[in-house]
Amino acid sequence: MNLSHIRPGVIPGQDATTAIDLYPPESWTEYQPEPTTPCTPSSPGADMPGAGVPELPYQPPTFASGPVGFYLAQIDPRTGTPLRVITHDPDSLYPLASTYKQVIAWAAYRDINAGTLTLNTRLSVTEANRSIETYQPGNRTVQNLITQAITRSENTASDVLHLHLTPERVQALVNAHGTCHTRVNMTTKAWWAAQAGLLPGVYGPHLPTGAQQAFTAPPEQQAATAAQAVTQAQTLNADTLLNALDRYFYSPTYHPQTEVYLQNRSTPCEWATLITRQYLDPTLTPTNRSALRRTLAQGCCRVNDPSVTYWGSKAGSGWRNLTMSGLLTLNTGQTFVYTYFNTGSDLMDSALIEQQLPSVAQYILQNARRIGKSTP
Repeated sequence: MNLSHIRPGVIPGQDATTAIDLYPPESWTEYQPEPTTPCTPSSPGADMPGAGVPELPYQPPTFASGPVGFYLAQIDPRTGTPLRVITHDPDSLYPLASTYKQVIAWAAYRDINAGTLTLNTRLSVTEANRSIETYQPGNRTVQNLITQAITRSENTASDVLHLHLTPERVQALVNAHGTCHTRVNMTTKAWWAAQAGLLPGVYGPHLPTGAQQAFTAPPEQQAATAAQAVTQAQTLNADTLLNALDRYFYSPTYHPQTEVYLQNRSTPCEWATLITRQYLDPTLTPTNRSALRRTLAQGCCRVNDPSVTYWGSKAGSGWRNLTMSGLLTLNTGQTFVYTYFNTGSDLMDSALIEQQLPSVAQYILQNARRIGKSTP
């Protein structure tokens, strides 16, 4: 049983209300993590976990339900080489939710670094290019859009940057850093529109079938489908989209498996590898690298603890979905990169599952300390 808050207008003629959802065991849908074959290392020590890296036993989080993909590594803070790891299901695919937005910030800082973009460049934010949920219209600076995408997880800010950088270039950045299963070429508006069933011209009349076909298509066709979805989603009204999306989540059509087919996605190991390279990117000037790290230090979520000298993080949530990834450093000088993916939780409403975020942050810190204590 779940108690879910329903916004006014989701049910025609109905004001805001609370729904009591009862799911018989035979009707409950489970997420089955999609297995992958780990990438072939592109250079010595480039990919995690690496042969011969000591691995500590995984201890599952007591607060979570549903499948959890987890990767935490103590890394060499100069090279990013993993020294010790704790993993669980590290090579299966999970939807990224909003944790992917830190890569948008990284891509923006790389353009700033290259001189093709500045923090003061202004981009137009209008009702037409708005994504779901709250947003700030007007001519907004790149600095403002980066900050709001990370600190407030504003979907519109992230999408406007994503579209300016282009999904193809952001995907190329990810591909160039050794990933082979990670996809970050969908804006939030595109994947929500797809899930809401508002893109039948892209995914066909039967969403589960069309989503799975898009997922299993060759990479070139996957990219073309994503580009088509991004373009068509821009024609949709955000409020209409949000209402359709809420109706979808409360309908029998919903299945958590569809999220990994339609949303940006990665594996715990591959995403941790990418996050490591983001934080240590040698192509960024010290000024730009520091600015990116300061922004990521404002993301959700972290534990305020005197033993932590730096904590960069970005969380994401959705219907039965919670994610978090980033990098932290302890006052011992030990540095850790982490990925936490939980899809198919028994908690449905995003507001309810977000209440687990402090517990996730504590879980990450506890495991980092566990690895730290094991260091000779």
